[in-house]
Amino acid sequence: MLAELVERVELRADLLRALEQHELLLHYQPIVSLREGTIMGAEALGRWCHPQRGLVLAGGFLPLAVETGVVADIDRWVLGEACRQARLWQSTHLEHEFALNVNLSARRMQQPGIVDDVERTLHASGLDARRLTLEVSEQMVVEDAAESAGGNLNALKELGFRLAIDNFGTGHSSLSHLRRLPVDAIKIAKPFVDSVARGSAESRLVGAIVQLGESLQLQTMAEGIEHGEQLTRLRAMGCELGQGDYLGPPRDGDGITRLLAERVRLPSRVA
Repeated sequence: MLAELVERVELRADLLRALEQHELLLHYQPIVSLREGTIMGAEALGRWCHPQRGLVLAGGFLPLAVETGVVADIDRWVLGEACRQARLWQSTHLEHEFALNVNLSARRMQQPGIVDDVERTLHASGLDARRLTLEVSEQMVVEDAAESAGGNLNALKELGFRLAIDNFGTGHSSLSHLRRLPVDAIKIAKPFVDSVARGSAESRLVGAIVQLGESLQLQTMAEGIEHGEQLTRLRAMGCELGQGDYLGPPRDGDGITRLLAERVRLPSRVA
């Protein structure tokens, strides 16, 4: 227990220096049309290239970022770097209807300056706002503390951004929440996607979520697709988009650029 505590303290200290030392980077996981196999976009995923520990995934440092108070600085960096990369794709692959998804933390979304920050970052990059989808967690939009976030979502929508609810199905949001929020898409949480090939109650819930999305004219996306059977079931349910290692693992910006240039379909087994 003492060793774990020491390791955690050291990691927190290292994280405070990570931005200054330019140790953070972004990888991008393709978002694919489940029917056509075409690449419709990508999600920006934070990575920490730690000098001793190697590549640390977002789940390994974002909770610490919230604890240490640097999550806002990391969010700003992620958004700026994502906009820069998306602007490059926009200028070189105009024929692609390609959108980049970027997560905004719950704490960041509740801050009054978030809209101005995002608008400044967008203008500095020259990116078309329609090329960026901002993701917020379902848990955030159902909590009482997120009242300010609702106003921020409306303001961001007015700027032209697409909005998506991440991890849908885990926060117990009601129909009234979805009807009053200016969102364009819902992302079905991975635990439910894991169940679609087992014929369980969760699998039936996925079908219900897809139908709910259709009735509200919301795009549906499944995250964490890892097996062909999951892909088959999700396509049969009518889910529009998906991402996961089966469809394509995260890769750097150059890797996505090559996929766009070659007009790759992912995976090749999609009919």
